[in-house]
Amino acid sequence: MTELRPRQPQGTSRMLQAAKPRVDNRGTKSSTLDFSFCDLNTVSDMYRVAPHSGQVKDLPQNQNAAPAEAEEERQQGAADDFADHDTRASHGSDKAKKKQRGRLTMFGNEEDEEADEEQQAQRTLQYHATSLKLDNNHIKSLDGLLTVLSHVVVNATSMLSWLDLSFNQIVVLPADLETLPLQVLNLHVNQIADIEQVGKLSKIKTLRKLTLHGNPIESTVRNYRYAVYHLIPHIISLDFSVFTPQDKTTVETYRKLYVAPAEKKLQQSGRNY
Repeated sequence: MTELRPRQPQGTSRMLQAAKPRVDNRGTKSSTLDFSFCDLNTVSDMYRVAPHSGQVKDLPQNQNAAPAEAEEERQQGAADDFADHDTRASHGSDKAKKKQRGRLTMFGNEEDEEADEEQQAQRTLQYHATSLKLDNNHIKSLDGLLTVLSHVVVNATSMLSWLDLSFNQIVVLPADLETLPLQVLNLHVNQIADIEQVGKLSKIKTLRKLTLHGNPIESTVRNYRYAVYHLIPHIISLDFSVFTPQDKTTVETYRKLYVAPAEKKLQQSGRNY
């Protein structure tokens, strides 16, 4: 008699598969650095905020699950620096006192913010990570992302393959994202309104999975799905939906109906497409 097995809810197998630790081609378990829901306003806030989880560089495996304790020690050192600064300022010159009345950052005054950021970068813990979660924050600009990652993630430009920037307020994408070996990039629910920004992602030749739904381009760009596929033909899925052979045929029709006429029109006007 055939044994009947309870049917799993749709999508359960995917969830179970996603829950398993990923293994890279060298046989080592991948790790996730999680800054989601951390109220980050800029990418440089990663210098100041402890992640929810992450594998701290040079710490034993049994300490990897609790980077917050190591981060707390770092921030305590920062607090000591702040106290020393406050003490020196209270006994310093009139100029120092005047600066002390300004808005203080963790390491000093607003006027010294640029220098402070460099100090923070030098003191920041580094993490081993192949995945980085920056979703559900208030990030508007990705300026300086590669610089921050060089201080926060060990060998980011050769190891980081998964980046989640969803649920932020991003409008412009930096051109230097191509220096990251990203295979998965989540950008859904942001403020990307220009399809030319999406075109920048075509330079990430390792990219296979992309999300953009919930951005203005989803509703303002004609045939949005095929427009993206035309720009980035090496991706295999968009918005969690895999491209089928029929999609590949349809995108060819899209090129003939919309892209080719636009190219011809621009050539006639003497401009480069």
